[in-house]
Amino acid sequence: SPLILGNSITKTTLKLLMAKSKGIRLTVTLECTECRQYPEKQERGPGVFRYSTSKNRRNTPNRLELPKYCPKCNRHTNFKEIK
Repeated sequence: SPLILGNSITKTTLKLLMAKSKGIRLTVTLECTECRQYPEKQERGPGVFRYSTSKNRRNTPNRLELPKYCPKCNRHTNFKEIK
C-alpha cells in the first residue's frame, strides 16, 4: 500500500495514481485471405495461417494489408488485419 506522509505524496504513490496512456503502437494479427476464402486450394494441411506484428496507430489508422508468404498455400498471398 502506498505511503502518504502528511500532505506530501511519495514517488511510488504518484506512479500508482497516474493513469497509463495507451501506446501509439498496437499489436495486430494478419490473416491469409486465400486460406480463409478457398480452403480447398491449400497445398499443406487444413487451417488458416496468421502472422502477428505491430503497427503505428497514427501513421496507419486503417486496417493493414501486406503481401507475405503463407506456408499453408505455399506461396505469397495478401494478409489482412483482423480484430
